[in-house]
Amino acid sequence: MAYKPLMKDTVTIVADKPGDTTARRASSPPLKNMFGINSYEWNFLENPDTPNDHSHIYETNMAIIKSFTAVRHYMNWNKLENTPGDYTYNPTNNGSWYYDVMYERCKRDSILVLADLKNLPVWMMNTYPADERDDENVPAPYGAEQAGFLPGTGPYGVPVCSTLWLK
Repeated sequence: MAYKPLMKDTVTIVADKPGDTTARRASSPPLKNMFGINSYEWNFLENPDTPNDHSHIYETNMAIIKSFTAVRHYMNWNKLENTPGDYTYNPTNNGSWYYDVMYERCKRDSILVLADLKNLPVWMMNTYPADERDDENVPAPYGAEQAGFLPGTGPYGVPVCSTLWLK
């Protein structure tokens, strides 16, 4: 039996401008723009010859990363905000990673970055009862879901608090 799709695989743009009701088929992006990888900051910044210097791109790895058009950067929230309201990016609180160096280089090389907060910060995890603490919990203080906080949904339906497209 031949495969028959349940519905036609198309995208229709209803309006390019306010008041425009002419429906058109959206053009498909080139295949080369559909390949990306998951990464961490050390994939960009950790040079084995200088393991404690996280302020420069490791060009050997960057040569491989540049073969992709998109990168999902998994970040540990605790590195950015290890106490509520205290944010650091360049360098991060934990590990001294220079995120701006990575993002500026990706922008220069036309690589789309999806910055994805992966784990709860310790201070938020500590709002949960001791027997329920896990850095993979819903990214909100304990009880926030019952109070109406509904986080967004990330890859594979995993809840995430914030994702940011950078280009």
